[in-house]
Amino acid sequence: MIGKSSLKINFSWSFIGNLVFSLSQWLILIMLTKVVSVEEVGKFSYAVAFTAPFVLFLQFQLRTVQITDVARDYNFSHYFNLRFLTTIFSFVSILIISFLFFYSDIELITIIICVSLMKLADSISDIIYGLFQKHEKMKYVAISKILKSFLTIFTYAIILFSFKNVQISILAIVLMKILIIIFLELKYARRFENLYFLIDLNIFKRLLKISLPLGLMSTLMSIESNIPKYVLQELEGSESIAYFSALAYINMLGGQMITAVSQAAAPRLASYFQNNKKKFNKLIIQLTLIGMLIGVCSIVFFLVFGESFISILYNEEYAKHMKVFILIIISGAINYSSSFLGIAITSARIFKIQPYLGSLWVISSFLFSLIFISKYGLVGAAIALILTSIVKLVSKLIVLLRVIKLA
Repeated sequence: MIGKSSLKINFSWSFIGNLVFSLSQWLILIMLTKVVSVEEVGKFSYAVAFTAPFVLFLQFQLRTVQITDVARDYNFSHYFNLRFLTTIFSFVSILIISFLFFYSDIELITIIICVSLMKLADSISDIIYGLFQKHEKMKYVAISKILKSFLTIFTYAIILFSFKNVQISILAIVLMKILIIIFLELKYARRFENLYFLIDLNIFKRLLKISLPLGLMSTLMSIESNIPKYVLQELEGSESIAYFSALAYINMLGGQMITAVSQAAAPRLASYFQNNKKKFNKLIIQLTLIGMLIGVCSIVFFLVFGESFISILYNEEYAKHMKVFILIIISGAINYSSSFLGIAITSARIFKIQPYLGSLWVISSFLFSLIFISKYGLVGAAIALILTSIVKLVSKLIVLLRVIKLA
């Protein structure tokens, strides 16, 4: 058995890996804005938003169940095989529904199919990363993400600039991801546990019963975060989605730091909740303060350098929407602390209430988007993000305080 690493080491590896991977995803978007039309960028962004709920629901957040399985009720093969089956089902579902909804737009359908393949490859990697995370070895996650980032961006850039075709470029990324899964990630996984390809329906049923609330929650969260894009598509068109998505993606930089800390802390939080409530409470407070600090720093930085930053990364057309950008950054800052509260709730294995929280956020996002986007367009979409972020923060805090009180 490979020994565990310290929380600092795990955070460092997690942060580096997530940052590099996030930057690579951002570069994909940036290169698209340089090579193809704004409308095609909008279709790509819409494809990402459209496929996300399907993929996330059928992931059932098995990785979260896996890393909080302190009693080791199930082994890695159970989690991997169930994820593999749900991944196939997810692709078939996206394929059918995309043809039903967008039969008149073949270009959009092909982009959706390509994006879904990319996301499903990531879904397989995700469950393997859960094994590394459970053993508190984020080094292996980071190595995989860094190698994957460089190889996919290199391949993607060559194909995109050569063919100027969104679909072929994405398929090149998919190929690289599959090769890394086979020749690197599964190789690392066998250092911790053997992998057997088997179907045990009884175990799958038990796992799905545990994870279904989390699957619903992740789907609702995805829908909630993408509702402004759906409303923009209906009211403003693909170009508005392109601007909004490109500006919103910058929030991912701060978000990756939050994700890194969360991934490093989640197994420790789960253990503390079972064995040492005082340490659990202390770590939550520390994490929340970190979230607040990152949020404030991001707001100050982009207030000072935001316009130059956007002009260099994208172009002057995107920089014209600075008001929208700053409002999006404020919503991200609120979400940073909120994310840690969510991780604490999940680490305590409070699963059943989460779909109710997600439903509240979806309703809030829908109402705010409908009201403000119809009046203020892109600015209204950013306002909707801020108001929904506040609802999420308050609702998570109420639940967490209840959990701590009853523990």
